[in-house]
Amino acid sequence: MQILIRKATTNDVDQIRFLFRETVTFINSADYKPEEIRVWADCYKNVGSWVNKIADQHFLIATVDNSVVGFSSIADNGYLDFMYVHKDFQRNGIAKKLLIEIEKYADSLPIKTIFSHVSKTARQFFETNRFIKSGEQINKVSNIEFVNSVMVKIIK
Repeated sequence: MQILIRKATTNDVDQIRFLFRETVTFINSADYKPEEIRVWADCYKNVGSWVNKIADQHFLIATVDNSVVGFSSIADNGYLDFMYVHKDFQRNGIAKKLLIEIEKYADSLPIKTIFSHVSKTARQFFETNRFIKSGEQINKVSNIEFVNSVMVKIIK
């Protein structure tokens, strides 16, 4: 399986959105209640928000045979916003490849750390990749509160 990493374009928005919904629905459901999953997965519907993220962040996708199998993004302040891998491509090194490319980009920025607000499901991946929990962050979506771990990695 050849995994290619490239910068996302607005032409990728639908594949990204649907991958997000499927991943949250199938992978994150092990750690969250059905109502939390429903609200979280419904974020895929806001096409404008996704288009803006692709335009405003360093937004990368991983592809296999021209299909999006993962995506990640980082803002210029070091905030790693997304890290999602398709439910059928978990544990194939895709998130690691995306993280390596995100960190290469971050090295070019005038920042010393990368930080992210990480779900229960993703926390182990971040810890394995030398991120340290520095606190918690509450994200409210449609009156549902999500408590995420604030994970930080020193890069310089």
